[in-house]
Amino acid sequence: MTKRGQITLFIIMGIVIVILLALVFFLRNYYGFTIPPKEFLLGNVEGVEGQIKDCVDQKVPIVFNLVKDQGGYLTPVSYRLYGGRKVSYLCNNIPYSDKCLNNMFSIEELEKNMEIKLTEEIRSCVDVNELRGLGYDVVEKGQLRVDAELLEDSVLVKINYPIELVKGDAVIPIQTIEKRILDTPLKPIYRAVYDIVDSEAKNGYFFDIPYMLTKQGEVIINIDKPYPDTVYIVNMKGSEFKFYFAIEGEE
Repeated sequence: MTKRGQITLFIIMGIVIVILLALVFFLRNYYGFTIPPKEFLLGNVEGVEGQIKDCVDQKVPIVFNLVKDQGGYLTPVSYRLYGGRKVSYLCNNIPYSDKCLNNMFSIEELEKNMEIKLTEEIRSCVDVNELRGLGYDVVEKGQLRVDAELLEDSVLVKINYPIELVKGDAVIPIQTIEKRILDTPLKPIYRAVYDIVDSEAKNGYFFDIPYMLTKQGEVIINIDKPYPDTVYIVNMKGSEFKFYFAIEGEE
């Protein structure tokens, strides 16, 4: 009986030790117990940035799909329905003329419009209350703002969100979070679109085969002619990112 009592006591002590170790582990990892406050905050920066990047991953495709499906317009005014898309007329019909009126955005205007929409979408997703964690606070120091830079094969999205992670007297600021969106060669596509629209506006026509040959097959152009308009679909070799726009015809 004495031995059984000792074994039971050892088992109870073992369970208590395990519970205490688990408690210390929990307090250390989630509340920073025994960890210097600044070191604890630095260990949580990646998690906070990760939550913001998750919002970027949710919202960026929405904006990019609108841009590529609607001729660069986020809210098309002049367009034709094509395959369920509101494909913007980037060159409007001039009555009794083969030529048309160029109304496409400059690449700087396109970037600006994307930034406004991305800021709106990501703001709707990021909640400072959800960024707060056990053992530390998150304080907003300004409004979230998004910058978008079109690169040759991707788009660099910069989330400027001045927030601070705070624990006691320790403060760690977070200013800019960058996310590169791959397979979005919007910049070279838009250059090709400019060439097409410029030719349609000035000459009333565009020769796709000679143009693609001059680009050594890097630019792929498909043309459809749903009467009375012309729809162009442009993408880069090896990319699934396809840009749609239309030239308005005359019945």
